[in-house]
Amino acid sequence: MSRSLALAGAAAVAGATAAHATDLRFEDLGAQRAITSVSAYGATCDDAALAAAAAAGRTIVIDRICAVSSDLALSGMTMWLVERGGGFRVANRKALTFADGATIVAGPYQIFSGPGAVRGLAFPKPEWWGDADQAASVQAAHDSAKFAALHRGVLAPRNTKYGVDLGCGFYTFARTVALSPVTWFPLQFTGCAAALGGTRIMASETFEGEALVDLVAPSSASEQNASFDVGQFQLVNNSAYSATSLLRIGKDDGTSFNPTQQNRIHDIDFENFVNAIEWRNGRLIEFRRIGMFSTAPRAYCLNINPTSSAGSFVGDADFYQMNCTPCRGTLASCSTGGSYTRNIWIKADHARTGVAGLRFHAWVGYYSAKNVEIAASNGAAISDIWIETGSQFDGHGEEGGPVNGGIVEATATGTGSIIQNINIGNIYARASSPKHVGSAFTFSADADAAAGAGVNSINMEGTWIANDSAGGILAHNVRGLKIDAIFASSGFVGQTAVRLEGSTSDVTIHLDMQYCLAPYIYDYAVVAQDTVGNVKVSPSAVSGCVRSPSSNSSRGTGIDLSGLWPRSSADGPSEAKGLATLLGSTVASLPSCNSGAFGRVAYVTDASAAIWGARISGGGATKTLAICNGTNWVAR
Repeated sequence: MSRSLALAGAAAVAGATAAHATDLRFEDLGAQRAITSVSAYGATCDDAALAAAAAAGRTIVIDRICAVSSDLALSGMTMWLVERGGGFRVANRKALTFADGATIVAGPYQIFSGPGAVRGLAFPKPEWWGDADQAASVQAAHDSAKFAALHRGVLAPRNTKYGVDLGCGFYTFARTVALSPVTWFPLQFTGCAAALGGTRIMASETFEGEALVDLVAPSSASEQNASFDVGQFQLVNNSAYSATSLLRIGKDDGTSFNPTQQNRIHDIDFENFVNAIEWRNGRLIEFRRIGMFSTAPRAYCLNINPTSSAGSFVGDADFYQMNCTPCRGTLASCSTGGSYTRNIWIKADHARTGVAGLRFHAWVGYYSAKNVEIAASNGAAISDIWIETGSQFDGHGEEGGPVNGGIVEATATGTGSIIQNINIGNIYARASSPKHVGSAFTFSADADAAAGAGVNSINMEGTWIANDSAGGILAHNVRGLKIDAIFASSGFVGQTAVRLEGSTSDVTIHLDMQYCLAPYIYDYAVVAQDTVGNVKVSPSAVSGCVRSPSSNSSRGTGIDLSGLWPRSSADGPSEAKGLATLLGSTVASLPSCNSGAFGRVAYVTDASAAIWGARISGGGATKTLAICNGTNWVAR
């Protein structure tokens, strides 16, 4: 077999490693053109030899180091086959540019050296720049692809993609790698898999910088219609958590992504993070199939915090199948110094900045001191948030520590701050157990925020609240609140399922409270106080889960709690009125409760407690109705 034919076969096999690896034709590999060593164009491989080789229009084999000492552009449809040991050494402040569809075929070994730049390769391998500084190699590959996209010629091969060809294996970064897609640079930054054996990007123990990977928004308004596809790798912090964010989107410099289509960040495994994803600016991103696991204290899976620039905005995004475990240590270690771990932290704290249009689908969150925190302050606005079907949030599960333990907390503070249109639907929520401080769901505005729009239009529908051993839902100065919730095995002495405070108004409530076991039951199903007004409770079964259905001390008007069953004196007429005038008996003197006595009602005067639906015992001074359920006398 001739050397030309052998090389043609090698080129065909190596085609998948080419910079332009998509849709290559057999004739592109040089089968109909002579394949020639670069040595045919000069005894020394230098600028002149390379220029002559490129002009010949052949497939060129690089089997030695070629020295580039001046700015050199290699144009034409030349294919360069670089053998191991061959390559290009580019002098300082010089650039080697591959243009107009030139293609390199090489394995995952170094072929570029020297301090100069290599530009114009559409989809290069970072290994081509060596592994002494892997962050610099990945950055060089990205910058070469960006140049190729922005300077594409009319002869560029069809179906060309632009980006970085990350292979399977390990990349260690000692500094931040900045990805900067812009209009006409559709960035593809993808590995081979996020699982073990896939692509793993790690911060070195000497890492310097803030983010491990920056997705940098363009500063020019004409370049903001950027597109990108980022994913299929792992991002891993070092043991000192030196990278404050593993992936940061946008920076505090007034830049923004403002595309007309939704871009993709997908199939990424984040490990050992402080911030897994920090989003500072931009819109229209789809996040899908992302796992986040950390052992760091004060860790946040998703940290959304618009920059201080006026008009800064984050939103119009979807999150699918996200799995978050922000801290797997003890509850106390996960809330060191009063800073809590969070699944989702949505914060806007600068005037004329905001967050809107976020949709969370089937988010699974574990071991978080605060699962979802939404906070607007200093005149910022947050609106249009959906936490939707299939999402699941579990509290920490450890006792102790100064934590809230809540599922969703939304607070607006300061004049002009707004939180509105928050929708929580068909989710599972399990607060910290065996006990936590605060309420599972808190919606609150301070007096300054409440004087404006404050917190309004909160919709909870089909929310399943389990094992909540403190308060259920707390609303303070909220306007427009709809609650449709199921409480299962929830409650604690001194706590309330729904507490309405301040100037809260325009509230509708439907509760389904089921299989609650003493002592883990609420004092009240609904409490209205202060100047709460315009409250309507639709038919709601709360028996067995509360000691008393409701308490209404509000000075407001329009409060109708009569939908609670059983009813109490706070709701209107009560079956319990006048019990003190009845003649009763002691618990010990009650007849046996069996199937024959099922449904029989008695009145006792010495019950030790009167917990609705709980078996009664004597020895106390509580007067209550009791009913035989076929097995035991229980309080009514």
